[in-house]
Amino acid sequence: MTFCRRVTTEIAAAFEEGRVTIPDYPAEPHAWDRAQVYNRPEVEWLTWPPCRPEDGEERVYTPEYMDACKRETEWQQCESTPTLTAEQEKAVGLGQIKCPICDGRCDYGVLHHGVLTGIDRLVMRNCGCKRLCSFWREWQHTPLRFQGAGPLAELKPYAELRLSIERQEAILEGLKAHPEHSYLMLGPPKTGKSFLLLALYREALQRSLDQQVTDRYNSGVQSVFYVNATHLLAQQSAWAFEQNKEFPDPNKEPTVTPEKIARAIKQGYRVGLFVDEIDKVSFTGSKMSGLCMMVNLVYESCGQLVANSNELESELALRWGVNEAGTLLRRFGDGDNAWTIMFEDKPEACA
Repeated sequence: MTFCRRVTTEIAAAFEEGRVTIPDYPAEPHAWDRAQVYNRPEVEWLTWPPCRPEDGEERVYTPEYMDACKRETEWQQCESTPTLTAEQEKAVGLGQIKCPICDGRCDYGVLHHGVLTGIDRLVMRNCGCKRLCSFWREWQHTPLRFQGAGPLAELKPYAELRLSIERQEAILEGLKAHPEHSYLMLGPPKTGKSFLLLALYREALQRSLDQQVTDRYNSGVQSVFYVNATHLLAQQSAWAFEQNKEFPDPNKEPTVTPEKIARAIKQGYRVGLFVDEIDKVSFTGSKMSGLCMMVNLVYESCGQLVANSNELESELALRWGVNEAGTLLRRFGDGDNAWTIMFEDKPEACA
C-alpha cells in the first residue's frame, strides 16, 4: 500500500482559493514531489505507478508516506537503469536530438520498492546528458581527423604507424594503466603521438565532467584544456592586440589562459593541460613566457601535463637553450607520476 496521492482538478482549484495549504518545505531539486497536503478529503488515493511529470499531473506526498520512506531501510530497484547507444550519446551531445532518457530535463526517476514497508517510490537520478553536451562541445575543438577516435581503453596498435607493433603495445599498456599521469612524448612524425595525446585528453575530460556532475555546487568551470602550440601562440597574439581596444571581443580570448587555469584550481579541480606539437614554439618573447606560466601553474597544483614533440630533448635544447628546455620539459616528463616516452622508428624489417 502506498500513501502517494494525486492532485485532481478540484484540489488544484482549492490551492488557488487558499482552502488547501502547502507548508514550507526544505528546497529540493524537484518541486513536483516535495509538497505535503493536510486537507485529506480533497485528495484521492492513487495506486501505483504514481504520475510522473511527463503525464501532466502534479504529485504530492502525505506525511504518512514521508514517514514510511524514513523507516524503510531495504530498497530494491524495480527498473533497469536506462542507457544510450554510442550513436545516441553523440546525437544528444551535439544537440541533434533530445535525450531519450530524461526528455531534456537532465534527470529521471527509477522505481524502487521498499521490502519492509511495501511502499514504492521514484528515486531521482542525474541523467548525465548535460555532461555529454559539455564533452562534445569541448571535443569539437580537437583536430577533425582524430574526432572519430574511441576511448583509450579501446585503442589497439596500428600497422600503418612508423612504430613496431610490440612498441605500440608496450606504450598502450602503460598509458591504459595510468591515464592520469603526466607524459612527454618524443619521436618522429607518424608514430601516433598526437593520437595518444588526444586519447589521454579524452580520458581527462571525461573524469573532469564526471566530477562536475557529482559536485553539487560546481559552477561549470573548465578544468581540462587541449591546444595546439601553434594555434595557442596565434591566439595569444590576437588577444594581446584585442586587449588594446576599448571594448575587447571576448570571443577572441585564447582557448587556455593563466586566468582560466587559476580559476579551475581555485574551484578545487585537478587541471589538465594537453599541448600538441610543443616543438613548434619559438622560445622568445612574451609568447613563450605565457606558456611557461600556464605549465608552472598546472605543475605546482599537481595537475596533469601532456605534450608531444617531433624533436628530441637535445634538439629542443639547441633551439631553446639548455636551461630553458630542461626546465620546461621536466614539468611534463620527469618527476613523480611523470614519464618521458620515446617513439622509436618502426624497424625496416617490420615495414
